Amino acid sequence: MREWEMGKRLNKNVPELRFPEFDGDWKEYKLSQLFSISAGGDIHVNKVNAKPDDVYKYPVYANAEKNKGLYGYSNEYKIEPNVITIAGRGVNIGIAHARDHRFYPIVRLLVLKPKTGLNIYFFEYQINRMNVFVESTGVPQLTVPQVSSYKIFSTLIAEQEKIASFLGAVDTRLNQLRRKRELLQTYKRGVMQKLFSQEIRFKGAIGSEFPDWEKKTLGEVLDFKNGINADKSKYGSGKKFINVLDIINENPIYHDTILGSVEITEQEFDNNDVKYGDILFQRSSEIREESGQSNVYLDKNKRSTFGGFVIRGRPKMSFNPIYFHYLLKTSFIRKEITDRSGGSTRFNIGQNSLSQVPLFICSSIEEQERIANFLTAIDRKIKAITRQIEGCDRFKQGLLQKMFV
Repeated sequence: MREWEMGKRLNKNVPELRFPEFDGDWKEYKLSQLFSISAGGDIHVNKVNAKPDDVYKYPVYANAEKNKGLYGYSNEYKIEPNVITIAGRGVNIGIAHARDHRFYPIVRLLVLKPKTGLNIYFFEYQINRMNVFVESTGVPQLTVPQVSSYKIFSTLIAEQEKIASFLGAVDTRLNQLRRKRELLQTYKRGVMQKLFSQEIRFKGAIGSEFPDWEKKTLGEVLDFKNGINADKSKYGSGKKFINVLDIINENPIYHDTILGSVEITEQEFDNNDVKYGDILFQRSSEIREESGQSNVYLDKNKRSTFGGFVIRGRPKMSFNPIYFHYLLKTSFIRKEITDRSGGSTRFNIGQNSLSQVPLFICSSIEEQERIANFLTAIDRKIKAITRQIEGCDRFKQGLLQKMFV
């Protein structure tokens, strides 16, 4: 029996996965035994700048998670390097970040300063594994006394450093993959704008030019129909039921959300069917930018209808559906659609408004296919990187589970 297994049986405080040169129990402490804990306060607006310069060079951190809580830059600092901060308020409550530089903490950001030689990154990983629960009738908030009583395990500094270094290498790989995906997504957005504004064009066979693009409206190329408001009491499963497509999903290229299945008559289905190449638009959303969001339906085998939150656009002319899908995702078409959305608390768009949206469309199916294949190839790369990120993140979570007590 391996040592770590025996340790678990005897209720010893040892991690399941451990570097071979280390042994012995980890010791449990209250955070206040290992760290001096304080809370950030306010800062005068004149002492903060949005961007760093030679004077405003010290980061100001708050409780947000984005950019590790970076709020701005100050001309002064309150905290010396090598501490940990914990978000003490709001939706990011309990999230810890190691800080190896001078900074200024604000809005109740908790600061943990080691009392002895400790590896701040080792404890950052450990604190982020805690399930922080705050019982509050108002805005969730962690106080210094609450955090002080939290219990945590510690081991020799050499083991702390080795664990932190190993997990840091995994995080570096994760960040590299995320950056790679971000760059590809940025490249895709840029090349889409250039392709659909005709700033760049593909060549035809033997370098020939494709025909000029034609100015149309959505109403000239699509025949619109509103979805049915099906009786949800009839939802179920089985061969006689038809899938109901409702909320449009952002994922490329044709992922739509199946609301459920409903039993309808053949006549109802014939009037509200969804076919390969149909474009589905979201009629209503609480967010203006999502109103009129679209997706193309590419399933040739599944029988589907569409729900009351959807407008179906059926092509009146022949075009590559994936090409048209990408065209509708460009920023200028999305702006044309959202500008026509009405409402205050909920934004809606109807058939008439969609029909008026202007666009340029290439008449050559070959050019459409070239554009669709080019953008689809980029999406495949993005999906492949996303799968790598998910796999690396699962690996990291497994390590966090096994390398700590």
